[in-house]
Amino acid sequence: MSGIIESVALVLELFVVLISLSNLFDKKVKFDRYMIVLIIVYLFIFTGINSYSFPAYMAFLAYIAIFIYSLFVYKRNIKVTIVNCLLSFAIISVLQLIFYIPVFYFMGVYEKVVSLEELIVNIASVCTVLLIRNKVKLKVISDFILKKSWIMKILFVSIMLYLFVNIFYMKINLSINNEDFIQIIFFIILFFLAINEWQKAIAEAERKKTQLEMNKLYYDAYDELLTLVRERQHDLKNHISAILGMVYTIDNYDELVRSQKEYCNKVMEKSKETKLLLTAGNPLIAGFLYRKIQEAKEKGIDVEYKVIAGSSDFYIPEYELVEMLGILLDNAIEAEEESEITPKEVRVEIGDRKWQFAFLVENTSRVFSQDEIDKFFQKDFTSKGKGHGIGLTKLKKMVHEMDGDLIVTNSERSGINYLQFGVIINKKE
Repeated sequence: MSGIIESVALVLELFVVLISLSNLFDKKVKFDRYMIVLIIVYLFIFTGINSYSFPAYMAFLAYIAIFIYSLFVYKRNIKVTIVNCLLSFAIISVLQLIFYIPVFYFMGVYEKVVSLEELIVNIASVCTVLLIRNKVKLKVISDFILKKSWIMKILFVSIMLYLFVNIFYMKINLSINNEDFIQIIFFIILFFLAINEWQKAIAEAERKKTQLEMNKLYYDAYDELLTLVRERQHDLKNHISAILGMVYTIDNYDELVRSQKEYCNKVMEKSKETKLLLTAGNPLIAGFLYRKIQEAKEKGIDVEYKVIAGSSDFYIPEYELVEMLGILLDNAIEAEEESEITPKEVRVEIGDRKWQFAFLVENTSRVFSQDEIDKFFQKDFTSKGKGHGIGLTKLKKMVHEMDGDLIVTNSERSGINYLQFGVIINKKE
């Protein structure tokens, strides 16, 4: 019975390594002939060490087999494969040590770990890697290490080898002294602190990269908007002359009023950009809205907008506002493009008031039931032809992280239904 338990424990241990490797290579685990061969080799080597007095150093053959398996299955170069294999060995070493601690100190098996305890440790390790598989992208860690200097790589490899060798000898000798235990705990804490700081640095770098990309894209659009407004202002004198000239060319009063009104409406329609420039205030937001308005116009969709801001600085970061507005505007424009309802209209409002920041995007639409609206925010939901499923899960997450509210409702005006998406964020003192 103990032999079966030991074999199961070894297979689970190997699965932890394989799941970690798949995450590091950003691939799915495949149960194929290569994995079957690897399992057989792994069981043969460790069963021989544990039960048939094979020399302990033969365990390294198992890890060489994992390296060869990775080369065949993932088809990456030797440097990447070595780093990912070391990372996977370090992951299983850290996990096993974490779960071995209660085994050693709370289950009374300090001098000898029997098969059942190994099984418990490896079950816990498998459950852990499965839980974090979709939440932690280990490939990013691998890429980060590969981009660093040789000194950083050597330091990383040294720490990983130290942890791995200590865990390896602990398993072979079935014991651990206090000095080694303290050193291993120190390196584990150091490892996790480094990972935490690294994740913060990556998040900050991504934020800055996104901001720079948006600045380049929408500040260019802002410059285009500014140039257009200047051209319109230059033409204003000519428009005024044309309106005054009608007094001398049209004798009928009613006809004069009608012609002047029609001409003024056309001028105002073409001068919408001036209103956008004056009300948006913030160059990035003005450029973003201008770009979206132009996209909609090309598809025969009219966009109305209203921006109320106390200053050019909005309550939430510009790039986050652009990201959230972008999701809603893209969805609304796509929905209007596919819809047979007329007129094709999209409306956006942004309000930055003293105690509250809010924005709203709406478009003409059929009436959606509450059950249908709830489905918009399902992770894998998509509604081709309506367009409202794209990005809404991400939007909901962003709004909740800001302690805001996301409201979706139908609103009827002049016999036409509008589907509204509103975001409200109460400002903190």
